[in-house]
Amino acid sequence: MVSLIYIKTGTIENQLIHLIKNNYISSLFLGTLIALIFRSSNAIVILLVPFVQNDVIGFNSAVFTVIGANIGSSLFVLLKSYKQERHIIITSFIHFIINIIGAFAVFIVFLLNPKLLNATSSLSLNIILLHILTNLLGSLISILLSDSIIKSLLNNVYPTKTNSNTRRFKYINPYVTNTPL
Repeated sequence: MVSLIYIKTGTIENQLIHLIKNNYISSLFLGTLIALIFRSSNAIVILLVPFVQNDVIGFNSAVFTVIGANIGSSLFVLLKSYKQERHIIITSFIHFIINIIGAFAVFIVFLLNPKLLNATSSLSLNIILLHILTNLLGSLISILLSDSIIKSLLNNVYPTKTNSNTRRFKYINPYVTNTPL
């Protein structure tokens, strides 16, 4: 909060804040990067509310920061599942796709009617509703497209390796299974 006061009064001229205020692409990138660091898009929304309320960052920049935060939080899960089992990787891909679809849907709504995202008089409530809307739209659209998403992930992105020589029991010792009773 102290740094917010210094930025608001102009004591500290922060180039990062200036960059976010004037460029939506950098807001999207910063939201993604901070969500990768904090591992949560909810934390970004909570940190973003005082900046928007004190007019350090505009609402339009906050829209792109929230979209980037949703993408960044799912990107962290995807990167974390790199050397896990197949079903964990597929689940993290689905989580990433849901957040990409939600971000794209909110971006389309923003392009069509920016005032629709600024529905209430409270800026903090608008940011929280924007975050909920991003996740809700991504989930609803993904439910409609779930069969095609899962089939494409199973067949194209992470296909199964069907090698009969490598099949073995995971938790049972092979010597026990080959021993007669």
